[in-house]
Amino acid sequence: MTKLTVVCRAVSSALEKQTCELTCIERQTISLEAVRKQHKAYVQVFKEMIEDGYDIELIELPALNELPDSMFVEDVSMIYNTCAVITRPGAPSRRPEVDPILDTVTALRQENYRICEPGTVDGGDVLYVANSKYVFVGKSTRSNDSGYEQMKEYLGKHGLECVQCVVKNCLHLNTLLLSPKWVDPEIFTSRGFKVVEVDSNEPAGANVLSFSAEKNGKPLRTIGRPTRQVVLEADEIAKAEGSLTCCSLLSYSA
Repeated sequence: MTKLTVVCRAVSSALEKQTCELTCIERQTISLEAVRKQHKAYVQVFKEMIEDGYDIELIELPALNELPDSMFVEDVSMIYNTCAVITRPGAPSRRPEVDPILDTVTALRQENYRICEPGTVDGGDVLYVANSKYVFVGKSTRSNDSGYEQMKEYLGKHGLECVQCVVKNCLHLNTLLLSPKWVDPEIFTSRGFKVVEVDSNEPAGANVLSFSAEKNGKPLRTIGRPTRQVVLEADEIAKAEGSLTCCSLLSYSA
């Protein structure tokens, strides 16, 4: 039986100061109340699945009220089947987010690695394709060559192959995956992956968090139920240059 552990962090009150890091979008006034409402609805999805009998553990970390971007826990760590990587975010203002999550990540994966100076990696630039050996790592304003080389070394010890992708004109590899204007699709298609095109009238259609969970010891797909789909409002979160995947860390364990 496989258990899913979900790690989320409460929204920082510092968002109200309008000082979150922005790289590729213009600053708009962010409503702290609206972000909290949208984030609460996001977390509630996991809570409802737990109540419905799914084998999910939800870890809710307290807000870091001096760090406006700290609800985006994906950027400070990546968790794989046999190890974890603690990042060194590209924005100096986000590096204080790392230490507060160390104990949580270590409890989930005893074997973990840290990206060290001069390397930088944001978790939003890292895409692991489940049930494959590939980990795609963006080269962006937040993640550099040194960070990629460290990722390649660390994950290579665990049978994973890192592939670097040059990301242009957007924050992270995961932010707007996949537009040929920002990332070359051939990086994925040449390795046997199918690219699903999103209608141009619904550009946010690729803003999806996909995960699996078991119920009564069986994967969802084997008990005759369709994949559960939940539509959430995330437009206020997007003003902080964040997406659905940014707001959680997912860890699978036997």
